[in-house]
Amino acid sequence: MKAEIIDPRTDPIPDGWEKLRGSEGLSAAWDANALTALAWCSQRTVYLGLVSDGDVPVALFTGDFGPYTPRKAQYSSPGKPSLGLYFCRLLAGFNQGFTFASALDLKDRRRACLAFERGLRRRLGLRCFGVVYNNLLDTTVGIVDGWFRLSRPVSPNIVLHNTWESMDDYFAGLPRSRRRTFTGIHEGVDASSEIRVRSGVDAVDPVQASRLDTMTRSKHLEANDVLVPLPHKYFEHLNNEPSVRYFIHESATSGELESFDLAFVAGGVLCTTITGSLESARSKRLQLYHDLYLREVAYLIEHRLHTVEFGKGMFDLKRRFGCVQVPMYAVAAAF
Repeated sequence: MKAEIIDPRTDPIPDGWEKLRGSEGLSAAWDANALTALAWCSQRTVYLGLVSDGDVPVALFTGDFGPYTPRKAQYSSPGKPSLGLYFCRLLAGFNQGFTFASALDLKDRRRACLAFERGLRRRLGLRCFGVVYNNLLDTTVGIVDGWFRLSRPVSPNIVLHNTWESMDDYFAGLPRSRRRTFTGIHEGVDASSEIRVRSGVDAVDPVQASRLDTMTRSKHLEANDVLVPLPHKYFEHLNNEPSVRYFIHESATSGELESFDLAFVAGGVLCTTITGSLESARSKRLQLYHDLYLREVAYLIEHRLHTVEFGKGMFDLKRRFGCVQVPMYAVAAAF
């Protein structure tokens, strides 16, 4: 097996990337154009990896290379030397940064990862101290762990498994006080003349989405943190892709976004990623943030999906909706 390591800002994307994405039914989170848009606004240098067995593409890798915690408000530029680690992860999401052709067994998946690591060493040389595979599951950590590799648990994913036939069924299974609260939120937003709800649509205003995401993340910055905006080009490339689902609250009069979630659907899973919400009196009064979760639960049930992934963090809040934690791990391999 042989790996091509691609800086999408300067290198052409091989045809095999989209060929494998299409044949395996991968979501638009793996779309090469969307990943390229993220690369141009990343503090660390984004590299993509395509592994082929002969002429057949068999594995894709995403991630970024650089220092462990970038603090300076400085972006990487093509060809600029830097030192650090390659963090293998799905950009702008909570999932692992590799995927394989379904025909590959465990042995061949390990071979593909080793080919990818050899490709990184060829491309980055002594500047790269190793690779950290992030957000691995119990079922995938064995692909990359081994002797002289450090494996550690990381923040778990938080998911909701579908066991209901309808939203009435879902509400009925909640504790009484929570049932009253969540039903009131859901019905209150439906009845509001101020808000228009759009659930599971495939497009959003890219500029508004980028602005709202930036405003939301800016509220949670810590000392010395650097806010890296998501470019509106990212949303432009995702719009109208068949696997993209937006959950949106917008002003009924102006059409301006009040809150939104970006999610991807593939393999019976609805995976939420990016969220944005206005810090407004109306948003707080109608509890639009909580309603986004309920809209996604409703979509899960209506479309007979088996799981919605709500991502990392805020478990105390998310378990009120019935969520459970799924362990995740990181494996570090030194070069």
